[in-house]
Amino acid sequence: MYIRGLADFGKWYEFDHRGAEGNLSNAHFVIGAATAYDAIRDTLAEPERQAAAEALLVLGLQPLAIDIGSTDMHNIIAAKQVAMMFGAAALREDTPYAAKYMDSALKYLLSFLDRKVLSSQTEGLLYDNVAARHIWMAADVYGRVTGNPVLCEHPYLKDVLPERFFRMLSPGGANSFPNLSDSFLKLDVSCIMSMLASRHLHPVAMWYLQQFEAERSAVLMHVRRLPEAVHPDEYFKDQLSKVFPTIGWASLRTGWGPGDHLLCFTSSGSDNGHNHRDQNNVVLNAAGEWLLTNPGYQDYVPGPRADYTTGSVGHNVLLINGQGQPNYGGGQLAEAWLSAGCEIVRGDASESYGDLLQSFRRSVIHLRRSYFLIWDEAEVHEPLDEPELLFHTTSDIYEQNRALKPGDSLQRDVAVIRGKQASVQLQAIFPLACSIKVKEYPGAESYGPYLTIAGKPDGSTGKQLVTLLKPSATGETIAVADRTILEESRTLAMTLREDGGYEDVVLLQPSSPGVRQGAPYRGCLLQGRMCWLSYLSDVSASLRLAQAAAWAAVEWKVDSVLEFRSDQPANLLIDWEAEEWIIQNVQNREITIRLEMAGAEEQVRTLPPGEHRLAWPV
Repeated sequence: MYIRGLADFGKWYEFDHRGAEGNLSNAHFVIGAATAYDAIRDTLAEPERQAAAEALLVLGLQPLAIDIGSTDMHNIIAAKQVAMMFGAAALREDTPYAAKYMDSALKYLLSFLDRKVLSSQTEGLLYDNVAARHIWMAADVYGRVTGNPVLCEHPYLKDVLPERFFRMLSPGGANSFPNLSDSFLKLDVSCIMSMLASRHLHPVAMWYLQQFEAERSAVLMHVRRLPEAVHPDEYFKDQLSKVFPTIGWASLRTGWGPGDHLLCFTSSGSDNGHNHRDQNNVVLNAAGEWLLTNPGYQDYVPGPRADYTTGSVGHNVLLINGQGQPNYGGGQLAEAWLSAGCEIVRGDASESYGDLLQSFRRSVIHLRRSYFLIWDEAEVHEPLDEPELLFHTTSDIYEQNRALKPGDSLQRDVAVIRGKQASVQLQAIFPLACSIKVKEYPGAESYGPYLTIAGKPDGSTGKQLVTLLKPSATGETIAVADRTILEESRTLAMTLREDGGYEDVVLLQPSSPGVRQGAPYRGCLLQGRMCWLSYLSDVSASLRLAQAAAWAAVEWKVDSVLEFRSDQPANLLIDWEAEEWIIQNVQNREITIRLEMAGAEEQVRTLPPGEHRLAWPV
């Protein structure tokens, strides 16, 4: 009945002024009609079969001929090319014209997948999923019709895209994803997970199906083989976090369990129509709850909701004099270093702000898989230019036991965002004098409140802001025991204490030209970007070093305990429990380093590019 009804239509697309080029419905009608026709073709009377085949060819495939030879990677064009594959597969025994559509679709899809591996463009996980779901359907059809698995085996479908969904999946047993760009927290990825499990026997994809899709009988349509399910914590082991440099995304996490947390960061060059003005943006999930949030899919009706959903003001970024990024894209992941205990990603969104400032770089530092430091460095044009940080949430905001509402100002420098299962401590560590307020955007109040952090003018065009984020499912907090600015080098120095006996010393040194090693702090001297010392109290309440790390270090001294020198900046992590140095040479040539620890002779090593693990009798 449906096939006969569609055959009587005059066209399978809705907007006449766009023709077949700008309509998505034609693709969906072709996919549906081709699937139905293929299912009951042999049960149709000959006149009915001919009428259905004619409609599929004339109303479905022929209008799609406008896309033969297209290289446009828009998700609508991709869906129409997939429809070509479906229609051609259904008609290949009925008409010789089908071959040209199948060949065109194959050529387009292979080119699309090749380019997606290398492309900096992404429209967010929603549209990545939409395109991939359609292409997986076409790949499966093409493989079954021709016996050629070339599409199914493509690395974008097999490896690249699944990694994004696995790494961006929320912890805590709730299958949600960050709604970066135009996207939703809930996405139906059952098709690509089913294909990945069945075609490539991926154990984490099988875990996802068992965990979240076990009651959906529709999934069985895609599953032919069932691999063993493996929890992502077990599968990824110590490589929990992940950086996606081509699209400018990063995922910093502790795992996928009920007490874990996940921070997602974007500093992307993508400027597609479904992107937002949100470079150097962060969102945070703890125990399955999104505590720092995005507005999600944009509102297309002109007005405050549209301004909020696509503009910087709706995201966790920086405003300058109340203004956000005028440009889409413009960001890039400038650096990334992921090591056990110390993870750093650095985004550069200077181009995103146009003429509003000279530069804006944000470093997200994940320490001891416990807390985050958001270190913002902005070079503005005038000393009176005012940078303002935004942190959005849909949860309740408290200062101690006082519930805050829009219009309130904080009396201290720390707030707690409380969800139903988890919370995050948000504290402004630098600048030393700042104003923190709770606001909501007029006309877009339904998206929730947000915190603003603004520093006082200090006579400098180089602005440094550091925000502490401590996510927790059980209410733990971090105490800022000390913080100071080492004037000579403008180094930010702080001491942080956490339950469990940890005391951390952190130095952040701005990357301005000419900045060199300044005065010591807690016996620590640094010429580099950042260093971290993690002390642990023993039974006698004495502090001993458990871990230490330095980022982009040329020289680093800690009392008489250790001394490090390098002829070029290098990253290093020292783990006293594992008795191991991990040194990362990020240069494109050999570097020479000198290491010395108390009671041991100086070691001189020449290290090629890459990461090196050096045993040390500590």
